[in-house]
Amino acid sequence: MDQSYINDIEKSINKRIEQLVNTTVEKAQNELQVDFLGFRSLIRQKHYDDWKKIENNWEYGELLFSKSSVEVSVNTMLRNIGSSDKAKD
Repeated sequence: MDQSYINDIEKSINKRIEQLVNTTVEKAQNELQVDFLGFRSLIRQKHYDDWKKIENNWEYGELLFSKSSVEVSVNTMLRNIGSSDKAKD
């Protein structure tokens, strides 16, 4: 299989995954206003002092979770491409 074809497949996969993740984040922020994706845990682990300042306003009060900007970046790398002729019973 040609490398440019593989690159095209990877780009298509990246785009679709980004769309799905962005849709999920938007639903969590705008419709549900609940951080079921666990951003709070990442902030608490990586920026504990900042988290302590905002934790009461993350999903309540100022709704900082809903106001947050989330950037999604996907990088897919296909290792093997092929097909299987084995049918599942």
